[in-house]
Amino acid sequence: MRRWSYNGAISRFETIQSQHPNEPIATDYLLYTTLFKELYRLDLLDTTFYANDGFLTGKHTVVEDPHVRDQIKGLTDKAVNQANVQLKANQNDVDALFARGWARSLEATYIAMVERSFGAALHLATQARSDHA
Repeated sequence: MRRWSYNGAISRFETIQSQHPNEPIATDYLLYTTLFKELYRLDLLDTTFYANDGFLTGKHTVVEDPHVRDQIKGLTDKAVNQANVQLKANQNDVDALFARGWARSLEATYIAMVERSFGAALHLATQARSDHA
């Protein structure tokens, strides 16, 4: 996928998010696209990297962008908080549970692939799985 495709998608999802400011799934769409744009920029979507070096043992140099890291963390927190508000009204809201789990799983992906902090990523992935169980 070309980089401009990410920018176009981000623009569209920002519009959707502004039209649905309390919907965690709208925030998740923006989070998802922002995350994968960054993984693409860091060349972490190239499967040959993992085939040759291995995911856990690979020494792929990653130059993390603190602004994007903070943006991903902020979008995750926003989506989780939005979902929590909906879950206070209805603890069985499957849409809110899905949105919260998706946000957590996306942050776990970032933490594992970019920061290479597998323990923290596993913790978030476990929370995401619990939301989806």
